[in-house]
Amino acid sequence: MGKNKDFIGATWNRPFGRANQQLAAAALYGQATGFKQSQGFNNQYGAELYWKFQPESWSHITPSVQFLRNRDDRLETVVGLRTSFSFNKSWSGAIFSNQ
Repeated sequence: MGKNKDFIGATWNRPFGRANQQLAAAALYGQATGFKQSQGFNNQYGAELYWKFQPESWSHITPSVQFLRNRDDRLETVVGLRTSFSFNKSWSGAIFSNQ
């Protein structure tokens, strides 16, 4: 996009009293530069919502949905799913150990 960009977001930890969960929402705006406008691009608007939860102590799952206005001024929807895993074991010590 161009030089003028704005972004705002909010996060709600422990929604509805549920531990290890998070709800979030964000909105964005980006102004296209003169060159990008000459190539058919317009200013960009978008929003994202996600819910992060922890089914196990070692994993997080984050489903999300994004809404973006494309260059044809149509609304596009992108659905996503992120996962992360945590391992508390020190593997370097386990690999080189004589035990």
